[in-house]
Amino acid sequence: MALAREQRGGSGGSRDLEISDEALSALRKRVDAVTRELRGSAASEAKLRDQVIERAAYSGPGLAAADQLAKQYDRARTELERYTRIFGEQIEALAIAIQMAQKGYNGVEAEQRARFAEIQRNAERYYRAPAPPALGTDKAPVGTGKTVTFDDD
Repeated sequence: MALAREQRGGSGGSRDLEISDEALSALRKRVDAVTRELRGSAASEAKLRDQVIERAAYSGPGLAAADQLAKQYDRARTELERYTRIFGEQIEALAIAIQMAQKGYNGVEAEQRARFAEIQRNAERYYRAPAPPALGTDKAPVGTGKTVTFDDD
């Protein structure tokens, strides 16, 4: 059975977007598989949290380079934990969005709708807009969706 959803286009018109239950179910299975893989991998938030290297492992006290290395490692590990959590939340949000596409917004439990809104707030909190291009260049930064061409030498 196909679900019809009204979609507003940029031209002010409307058209139906057909989404089959089978396509949404297949997408949901793929999202669930990615979630399981992430939780079981070395990149899971829990496993990253456990990958601590004590400062003493770098060398004895008083070596400034070892202190710097230890601080940089801890900072990188903390950032990876955050990125992994955000990525996991985005996968979770996708799964909830699939349910909403199948059942409608009000057809999803209130807890799921609240979790979806919480994930959106978290994503907004950590979002960093791409940097504008440097003055005097026409090169767009990565992530803007604009095509960047390179001169052949």
